[in-house]
Amino acid sequence: MDASIFCLCVLLGLGMFVWSLFSAPRKPADAVRLVKSSWKRLTEGEEFTNTFYSDLWGKHPELRKEGAMFAKTNMKSQGKMLHKTLDFVVGSCDRLETILDKVKELAIRHVGYGVDKKEHFDWVADSLLFALEKDLTPKHFWTPEVKQAWIDIYTVLSGVMWTTMQKEINAANKSVSGKKTQ
Repeated sequence: MDASIFCLCVLLGLGMFVWSLFSAPRKPADAVRLVKSSWKRLTEGEEFTNTFYSDLWGKHPELRKEGAMFAKTNMKSQGKMLHKTLDFVVGSCDRLETILDKVKELAIRHVGYGVDKKEHFDWVADSLLFALEKDLTPKHFWTPEVKQAWIDIYTVLSGVMWTTMQKEINAANKSVSGKKTQ
């Protein structure tokens, strides 16, 4: 499973936990309910993940170029893993404290996959929201409240990931600098 996809999923779950610690216009239980309800209404199978990846690569073809993080990825397998991971995270969003360490580990691994720009998180968020909207709108379940719940969760989670990744990058840079001066 590609780490960036797993990261996205784990971030969704972690965001619910962290978000519940802060004041929000909605009660955290409402956000959990909205995210879980909307996820249950998504189309099963490849349609959702195909929409997600088609949008992501259509907007950012550089992710598929030689040497990029998705250049040699088996996309059928990747799509299944994305769906499975999102399912796990959404299912865990009411007990997220149990996966915080995994989120940090995943962030550190992402540094090795070439995720080194904050904009990568924005790209994934845009494509996730696009795929959710495309699937849920015809079912009359894509509302401003559902969209905002997903945005709030993802924003917190991607922030935690980015902070962890920056610490890892800085530590690696200091290590390399220290070796050069010795």
